[in-house]
Amino acid sequence: MTVSFLTGVHRPVEQTVAILVVRPRRQSLVLRIQSPRLEAVIVLPFTVVAVVLATALIGWSWRAGIAEAESAAFAVHAATAKRVATRLDALFDVPDRLLTYSLDAIRLGAVSVDDLHAMEQHFSSQARAFPNITNVAFGSADGHYSVAYRDWDSPNDVHVAEATPGGSMLSYRLAPDGSRSDLIDEYPAFRVTERPWFIAAANSQGATWFPVYAFHSGEALAIGMATPVRNSDGSLRGVLAADMALNEITRLLAELEIGDEGRAFLMESDGRLIADSSGRLPLREVDGELLRVSAMESDSTSIRLAADTALDSEALAAEGRVNESIQRGDRSYLVHLERYGRPGGLELTFGIGVPLDAYTARLVDDMRRRIAVAGVFVLVGLIMLMIVARGIGRTVDRLGRAAVGIAAGDWAAELPNSRIRELRSLSAAFGSMAGQLREILSGLEQRVDERTAELAEANRQLAELSRVDSLTGVGNRRAFDEAMAQEWARARREQRPLAVILCDVDQFKAYNDRYGHPEGDRCLIAIAGALTASARRTVDLVTRYGGEEFAVLLPDLGTDRAFEMAECFRQAVESLALPHEGSSHGHVTISVGFKCHVPAVGETAPGQLVASADVALYQAKARGRNQVVAADNQPSSADA
Repeated sequence: MTVSFLTGVHRPVEQTVAILVVRPRRQSLVLRIQSPRLEAVIVLPFTVVAVVLATALIGWSWRAGIAEAESAAFAVHAATAKRVATRLDALFDVPDRLLTYSLDAIRLGAVSVDDLHAMEQHFSSQARAFPNITNVAFGSADGHYSVAYRDWDSPNDVHVAEATPGGSMLSYRLAPDGSRSDLIDEYPAFRVTERPWFIAAANSQGATWFPVYAFHSGEALAIGMATPVRNSDGSLRGVLAADMALNEITRLLAELEIGDEGRAFLMESDGRLIADSSGRLPLREVDGELLRVSAMESDSTSIRLAADTALDSEALAAEGRVNESIQRGDRSYLVHLERYGRPGGLELTFGIGVPLDAYTARLVDDMRRRIAVAGVFVLVGLIMLMIVARGIGRTVDRLGRAAVGIAAGDWAAELPNSRIRELRSLSAAFGSMAGQLREILSGLEQRVDERTAELAEANRQLAELSRVDSLTGVGNRRAFDEAMAQEWARARREQRPLAVILCDVDQFKAYNDRYGHPEGDRCLIAIAGALTASARRTVDLVTRYGGEEFAVLLPDLGTDRAFEMAECFRQAVESLALPHEGSSHGHVTISVGFKCHVPAVGETAPGQLVASADVALYQAKARGRNQVVAADNQPSSADA
């Protein structure tokens, strides 16, 4: 029998209802077969599937987790570093934006540096808007000074201060309306032009960061940024500065989940800590003086090992990232380091150090929790499912018997009067909707088929467009990468050769400089057409690999055939005879490098095939251009 459902609204009782239609096709067969009860159909498959899937998933997770603990750890560390870098960008961007905004306001005349009161109001509004900002100030070249600041022992209160040349700096509380109230303190003989941040900014051409420092209260570290304000003749008018507390970084690292013995930290290039995931400020008091703590002085072995690696690593300086496994005694430590920098001279190092056994121990604990949680969920779900299935089964059985009568043509069949409000509404609505059901069902399938076909066509067109280079009309880098992955797998499976040809337009920059970029685009379009016309087989794929470089994927071609195709491409472009006065050949040519390879069983690095072709391409360039070079260093027979 065929069973279909239709959802509608029975407006008199404002309830969503469902209509069950049963069409008997082989009534005699249905009557003779004893069908299973609905309760068993729902409960038994769920139980079997849940147990089998839970057991298989737990077993697979255990084996995969043990084998891939180290690689997974590095992946987690890299993702963590990326998240931290994003948060750091947001934090360190605030002083930069404040200085830029204030500098623009001064240049546009919205704020006058000669009106210290206006500067004070401007700075206090900025300090209130950004809770991490501890100091926003302007010092003029003649010694005037205006600042809005907050003390970290009372971060919700914003104060203001001013100083005049040769005088004292007077500090005031701000009233709720933004006006000055009580005099807080007086700092005699304050010389703004002698402050290190003023001197550093005055001697720079733009915004510059000054070193991390500790608040006198010892409750926070802070860092500042300053930028010079110059007159139209280039003379110094003054310096804008903004300081920011770094407690948010401490909280950020403390929120990272890297295990009890693992540590994440941020340090300056000289090795002094800014924050670490312990949540403690890296400060110590010596003879009443607060001193910064070096990473090498940390009580955490993970931090000391990571910091030692960072200070001695040439790879970190060259590449900006290091993943390293370090053996210390009978334990292995996984170290991840990344450089972090900002314009204006800010150079920091983010690091994570975690014992490898922390991941394997966590794996065991997680597995136990998963087993326990999975067991509880399966048991609770089974009990609930049995209760629900029993109630649904009884009701559906009664509705089904009535629906059989309607399906047989008795649209006035008596329906059950259930105690359940929704089912009672269903029974009431069933009779009134029966007359409309046939028309609705006949049109529904047609509309679904039409919409499905439209969606499939739209998806097909979108997928095709995403793989085509918009300028040349050939495949783009994405199309090449997808085809490479498929053909590599096929070549490895069938042990067939796979060739990659890379073509680069010779001296294309000189072409653009001489003829202009629009003509350069037309040149690339013509070359793409010549390459496409020269590709003889439907399986050959011509793509624009990037810029003026094209890549051709040739399945099932050995070295000799691949060389013939590469030479054919070179000749096809040369035969275009596109003038190129900046070329020694007098017309547009290409240099070609190719590599043919039969992937070994288990070989999973198709990128090496492209890299080999790229090396051959550069050899072709080095040998005078307009020629073909194979990756095994065998050049073409002659050059045009």
